[in-house]
Amino acid sequence: MKLKAFTLLSFVMLLAGCETMQNLAAGDGNLSSADRQAAVAMADLTVMRCTKVVTRGVETVSKGKIISKNAATITRLWKGGEWYRAESRSEGITDYVYLNENTQAFICGEKKWNTYPESRLVAFIDVLNPRSSARGVMQNSSIERPREVFTGSNEITKRDFKKLIDFFGGSSSCNVQAMLGNLDEALLIRLIGEDIIKSGIPRTENFLQKKFYEHALQGNSIPNAGDKATLQKTILGGACVTSSFDFDSKILREYWAQDVRVRSQLRVELLQDRVTYRQIMTRITEAQKMSPQIESELAAAMQKNPELAKELLEKMGSITDFMGVLLKKYGLS
Repeated sequence: MKLKAFTLLSFVMLLAGCETMQNLAAGDGNLSSADRQAAVAMADLTVMRCTKVVTRGVETVSKGKIISKNAATITRLWKGGEWYRAESRSEGITDYVYLNENTQAFICGEKKWNTYPESRLVAFIDVLNPRSSARGVMQNSSIERPREVFTGSNEITKRDFKKLIDFFGGSSSCNVQAMLGNLDEALLIRLIGEDIIKSGIPRTENFLQKKFYEHALQGNSIPNAGDKATLQKTILGGACVTSSFDFDSKILREYWAQDVRVRSQLRVELLQDRVTYRQIMTRITEAQKMSPQIESELAAAMQKNPELAKELLEKMGSITDFMGVLLKKYGLS
């Protein structure tokens, strides 16, 4: 069982299939010819050259090649000087791999990359989103340490698990389901409608579907006064958006704090009419992407607490049902 995101609307988008995992090596994304060629090469080289190392603590349990008849999936791609960096996924393992476009040198895994002098010097830029950049080291690798269970301050505890369950659909008013209920359908569509359309929904002459498209196409506009007030009380404000969400896990606290910082900045820009519906959703979604380390911790916690994992998935399922009803209403399912 694996979770990809767990915060407010971007999570709902993921569950509803509005944000499917792209594969840049298979033609997704608007890449240049050179970038596409690099993505394809890195997908092939991942399964040809990368070694999977299973560890328990500091002890190496086993080593072996990633054996797959299929190339890896390249979900993101960065460029820095003559180096490419890609988020590569294969056989349930996720890590960063590197390719030098001039020498064709290929490096498997963040851990190995960090041993090279270039790792401290190269400034990488996301080829599909140049505003999103990173310099040097990116933490957390999974291809070289795919089954490591982190302990200590990063471990997701049973208490953390119960807080996540409450967040998704608990008894308090501060949970995703309650927050969704406070959003007008038209506002929800303005925020995520474009992603639903991009997923390949065929357009018809259905009256309600026309209304859906009408709202979705407003996504690039500045929120109106009514939507602005709602956003301030829900997604970008209110009691649910707080840095004091008391997780035991350090990485969950840091993850949540980053999310709060992004929302706080968006709130300022919203009040100044400097941000569109689409930009709000895009920036929140970007901020909520989970690192391989959080994925590993969450997977370990779910294995350790199967009953709580089942309850969490049930809460998440009810959110999927909510989105399913919405899509059905507008003839999009």
